[in-house]
Amino acid sequence: MPPQEQAFREQKALLWAFAGVDRYNKVLRADPVEIKVRWVNKSATRAELSIAATVIVDRAIDLQSLMWLGEEADWYGTGSGYDDSAVMMVVIYDETPDINHREVYREVALQRFHGALPQRALVGEAAISNLLIGGTGAGFTNGVCEECTELNAATVAALVINDLELQEWRGEYLELFAGTGTGSCEQEWQWHVTRDLLNNRVTVELALFGLGVVAGWQKSNTVWDGIEPLVLALQSGSHASCGWPATLSIQGVTYVPPTGSLLLTGSRFRVGTCVGCTTLNANFTLLAVASGSSANLWRSAEFTFDGVPYRWEVWRNAIGDHSGLLLKRVSDGVLLAAWVFESTWDGVDEVRFGFSAAADDGCCVWPRQLTVKGI
Repeated sequence: MPPQEQAFREQKALLWAFAGVDRYNKVLRADPVEIKVRWVNKSATRAELSIAATVIVDRAIDLQSLMWLGEEADWYGTGSGYDDSAVMMVVIYDETPDINHREVYREVALQRFHGALPQRALVGEAAISNLLIGGTGAGFTNGVCEECTELNAATVAALVINDLELQEWRGEYLELFAGTGTGSCEQEWQWHVTRDLLNNRVTVELALFGLGVVAGWQKSNTVWDGIEPLVLALQSGSHASCGWPATLSIQGVTYVPPTGSLLLTGSRFRVGTCVGCTTLNANFTLLAVASGSSANLWRSAEFTFDGVPYRWEVWRNAIGDHSGLLLKRVSDGVLLAAWVFESTWDGVDEVRFGFSAAADDGCCVWPRQLTVKGI
C-alpha cells in the first residue's frame, strides 16, 4: 500500500506557492506548478474560517498560496477551458506523521479567493523564469562597505510575480559586511527587478534589509522582451555604503540545475592571513554521492584554495537529526573548517549551517553561517 501522502491522489491541481510580499506589502506568488491531489469540495467551518474545500497534498504548502482544481493545459486555454471563480486560497495547513514517524499525511483547507487572479506573461512572449544581473563599466567599488565589490558578480534573480501589468524578479539574499573596523556588521542585501508593462519601464533596485531600497537603476520608454540584454542607468544611491556604478546590465537566462544536488551559497569569507580566501565566496554545486534512509552525502568538485586542492562536503544524519558542512583537503581528507545544522533537515529545504570549528583560525575570517539548499 502506498504511503499516506501518496494514497488516493488521482486528481490534478495547479499550485501558485506563496513567495513573500513586496515593498508595498503586496503578496507575491510563484509561477504555477501542476501537482497530484485528492480534492474534496465542502462547506464547513474550521478555526472560525469558512472552508470551501480540503485537499490532500504531497508537500508542505504555505498559507496564502493559491490552488485550482484542473490541469495546466486547461488553465491556459489550450484544453477544455476553466472556471476562474474556483481559484481558492490556502488558509489552513496540517500535517500528521504516521505511528513510526516515517511518512507524513498533509492536508490543506481552502477558502474561495476573490483577489486578482494569477496571469501568465503577455501572449506571444517567451516564458522568462530568471534574470542575470551584472555591473557594467567600473562596477561596484568599496565605500564604507568592506565587501561591496562582491556585488560585481553575476546574480540570478527568480521570477516571483507575473501578470498582465507587472513582472518582478528577486535574487537570493547576499550577506555582506557594512561599516569598517569594530563597527562593521553583517547585513542582508537583495536585488529586485520590476518590469512595468503598462508604462514600458524596467527598474533594478538594491534593497538592504531594515533600510529598504538603497540604490536604483532604470530604463524608460522601452518595450523589453525580458530576454535580450538591457542596460539601465543609475537613478539614485541614497545609502553611501558602496560606490554605485553608472549602469547595470540584465538579461534573461535559462537555469537548469543538475538533479539530486545542493547549492552552497551565501558564503562571505574575508581575508585573514590567506590571500585566496575570497575564492570561497563563489556558489558551489554539490552532487549526491551516497543516499539512504538514514544518511546522505554530497560533495563538490575539487577546487584550488591557497594553492591546495579542496572540496566541500555535506552529510546528513536523519537518525540523529543533525547535519554537517565541511571544507576538506582532497589529498588526505584533513578538515579545515566545519559548520553544523542541529535539527531535522530533509536535504531539500534551504537551511543555514552555523560555524562550529576551524583547524586554522588565522587562515580566513570564517562566516557565522553558510546557506545550503536543494536544487
